[in-house]
Parts: sequence; C-alpha cells; structure tokens
Amino acid sequence: MPDKKCWFYTIGSRKEGPVTHQELREMYQKGIIDDNTYVWNEGLRDWERISEVASFNLTNVDEPAPVPRETMAAKEKFTEQHPKPRIWVRFWARIFDYLLFAFVIGVITALMRIPVYNLAYLYLPVIFIWAIIESILLSTWGTTPGKWLLKVHVRSQDGHKLTFRDSLSRAFSVWFIGVGAGLPIVFLITMIVASVKLSNTGHTTWDRQQSLSVSHGHIGVIRSLIAIVIIAFFILLPMYGQYQNP
Repeated sequence: MPDKKCWFYTIGSRKEGPVTHQELREMYQKGIIDDNTYVWNEGLRDWERISEVASFNLTNVDEPAPVPRETMAAKEKFTEQHPKPRIWVRFWARIFDYLLFAFVIGVITALMRIPVYNLAYLYLPVIFIWAIIESILLSTWGTTPGKWLLKVHVRSQDGHKLTFRDSLSRAFSVWFIGVGAGLPIVFLITMIVASVKLSNTGHTTWDRQQSLSVSHGHIGVIRSLIAIVIIAFFILLPMYGQYQNP
C-alpha cells in the first residue's frame, strides 16, 4: 500500500487525519488507537473498524517475511564468536589439511611401491587435488579435518552448508588466489596479500565474492595441543625418512 496521507480515523467522536498507513500503524503500536477505532479512506463506502477492514491489517502490514526456524538456528550455531578475523587459525587449519592429505598420498604411494624420489614434488599436485577433496567435504560433511579440529566454520549467508558448486568455486579460488597454485615465491606473495585483505576488511576475496561467512569457535587447550603435535609429526616425518635413507 502506498505510503501517502489517505487515511482518516476517529478518537471518541472526533475525526482525525489524513495520515499515512505507517503513521496509523505506529499509533496502533503505541496504544493511541485500537481494533475498535473507526477508519476511512476513498476505497471504503463508510467508516469501519480497523479490525473489519480486510485490506488494512495493522498487525502484519509492512512486516518482513518470517525467517524459517531452521535458518535462524543455523545462523545462531555458526555466529562468529571472535569479532576480529583469526588469520593464523585459518592458516594452520589449511596447513593441517594439506599435510594430512600429503601424508595419505605418501602412504598410498608407499603401499603401491610407487617410487617417489623427492617428496617435494608431491606438493603441487597435492594442493591441486585437495581443492577437489575439500569441495566434496565442505558440501557433504560441512567441514574438513583441519577446520573441524580448529573450529573454523564456512557457511553460506543463511547459515547452511555450501553446495558442491560453491565449495568447488571457493576451493579453486583459494588454490589460485590464496596460495598461488603452490608455485615457489608466488604462493608467499599471494598469501601475504590475502592475509592483509583479511585483516583490513574481515573477509578474503573468495569469501566476499561468494558472500560466504567464516566463523570461529573456541578451540581450547586440548585441541591446540593435538593440532601442534600432529602438524609437528607431519613435518618431521619426511625429514626422518630422508635421514634413514640418505
């Protein structure tokens, strides 16, 4: 209904107006008028009570559409608990995923007796293939091992899990824009740029472009120690292997 002064109303025997629809609504909410107040405009034949005017319902007009209960619950569950972006938490969550996946690939190549003369050569294909694996995990489980351990949550604006398409787009944006496809020196530059943007704006380029929400939960001492031990294990294991087989 257009917000123009087209309504008249009564207070006792006194007629008032014209007022806008919004003004009548505010008076109703303040108790100045009630359901028994008579109103009139050009569309009515005679004065009628507000409660009897089908085209004029003060209790629900101009109200926003109700948000589904499950959407509100999802938003509340993944509401960001830390106002500032936790750059290092996100960094180590991703490093954890990379190292874990590289470890799995290393185990598979060892079991299949596939010769790998330099483990460093696995780095580039690992982070590329991981982009696909990450997309599957985010769209099905809603998280990855590193994100789960360090309580990093990636969700759509309505608080739901990402679709596979959105997950894949995000993963390859991170692969290209965030870590520079793993190319030496390039990945350092892209990571620094991404960190600066995240610190200044609170969002990375890929999350802003897709309107995604990244939130953090309280990690705690136990999870932190577990992450440190596992990451140290993944880093030291290749060194130990090279020491045993010079």
